[in-house]
Amino acid sequence: MSGWRRIRDLTRTDYDRFRANLRRPHEAQSDQLRDIVSLHAGSEFGRRHGFDLVKDPDDFRARVSICAPEHFERDIRRMAVGEIGPLCARPIVTFEQTSGSHSGGRLVPYTAEGLAAFRRAVLPWLHDLIGSRPGIAGGRAYWTISPVGRPRNGEGATLGLSTDAQYFGPEVAPLIAGLSAAPMALAEVEDIDAWRYLVLRFLVEARDLTLISVWSPTFLTGLLDKMLRYADRLVADVAAGTVSWPGIASAACPARFEPDPERAREIAAAFSDIDPDMERVWPSLDTISCWAHGSSARFVDEVADRLPRAWIQPKGLLATEAAVSIPLADFPWPVLAVDSGFYEFVDEDGNSFLCDEVETGGSYRVVVTTHSGLYRYELGDRVTIHGWAEATPMIEFVGRGGLVSDLCGEKLAEAFVHEVLGDEPGFAMVAPTTDAAGYALFLDASRWDERSATARARALEDRLTGNPHYAYARRLGQLAPLKSVRVLDPLSRYYEACLARGQRVGEIKPPVLRSETDWDSVLRGRGHVGTGLDAHRVTHRTEDCL
Repeated sequence: MSGWRRIRDLTRTDYDRFRANLRRPHEAQSDQLRDIVSLHAGSEFGRRHGFDLVKDPDDFRARVSICAPEHFERDIRRMAVGEIGPLCARPIVTFEQTSGSHSGGRLVPYTAEGLAAFRRAVLPWLHDLIGSRPGIAGGRAYWTISPVGRPRNGEGATLGLSTDAQYFGPEVAPLIAGLSAAPMALAEVEDIDAWRYLVLRFLVEARDLTLISVWSPTFLTGLLDKMLRYADRLVADVAAGTVSWPGIASAACPARFEPDPERAREIAAAFSDIDPDMERVWPSLDTISCWAHGSSARFVDEVADRLPRAWIQPKGLLATEAAVSIPLADFPWPVLAVDSGFYEFVDEDGNSFLCDEVETGGSYRVVVTTHSGLYRYELGDRVTIHGWAEATPMIEFVGRGGLVSDLCGEKLAEAFVHEVLGDEPGFAMVAPTTDAAGYALFLDASRWDERSATARARALEDRLTGNPHYAYARRLGQLAPLKSVRVLDPLSRYYEACLARGQRVGEIKPPVLRSETDWDSVLRGRGHVGTGLDAHRVTHRTEDCL
């Protein structure tokens, strides 16, 4: 399709600049820092830290301490209600929302310069992807960047851009929208079940689908599960050119459908076996872009099994706050986004290294300084260095720093779970279930009967949805409802398990959150007395990160 060729032409300069800077990462990073401190020297933060006097990265690190996200929250709230100047000397274009360790959700500001920096990562990736996977150019794509049913306001701030296509910039955005198999306006549909059906209604029409770009692999497998559940309705709608979901008229859709009995028969044949033949649904599907590292790694095989002809490209580390790395076809691991911000890598001893100072095999926490007012910001992500792309490090995302559980992007932090549990006495621990389909609340059976344990899980589920990513994953069905598990003498069993895993007695703390998926089987043993399943439904509208 000519749209893909036009996108590749428009992104060539971005790609060439990025590849050139891979050979000069120190200079490229110094340029990024110089731009940032010059841009925001007039902000309150910039004046307080002498940005106008910063000469180089060492001078900057001497003037500004590494900051936890909470350090910026007060100033971001001021900017959310319209103040210009606390962190940025430039206007804020929009905000996004991401999970917080204590508050459950944080606002992240974006200036026009910050959005441009984000594009300096995604446009080279897009150029490279189109060039290295020519099969993409023969059809359309399904993109998901922002969450569906997003609230348009948060703490007084406008959240997100009007459509996901706009994150690609004014020249590329119309082309991205035109090549989208499902209209990006569907993200505004608030009812999650209606949104899911509408997306599937468009996707089953898209015989020419060549690219799927999502975040979590469980997002995609969840859509495929619903496709099977709705198969009969989808086939009937395709045949008749209708949309039969309750409460949604065909005229309300952002596109008109024509009756297509031939396509309906093709889809029906694909769904006729126990294991559906997805190649008959999307015979041209070439590439799937999704998370494949860290906690997502265990779910990628299922995507590959269900869509075996598609090549799966692991996404780089694109956090809400900053683009950190992007995949390129020439390199086996994602490459640092040297054009998109200023990055530091902090080792276990707290030493900060620039990108040209890290060591292959080293494990580091990522600290970012952005064009949107975050300075030496502790991102919370851990990475491993896997060698060099030209002279720039290749990066694997391995997980969140601190104690965070992240099955599909929900990022539950220990401090946040501790806060929602409160000061109630007795054993209470949240951990993923054995099948990693959701979370369990482990409680002391001597204190809780089944009815009260189920009620406690319901109340905790309500409070966990204060984390926007957790609520979003629940609404999409990526996570099952929180269940309660009653255990006899749980603290003793927990201590025995920790000792068996090599911890010393003095290091073992009463648990609040664990990220391992085997605590269900470890704790139940002879002391397991039952499970109360909570069918509570979450209705809060929240949103995902970029």
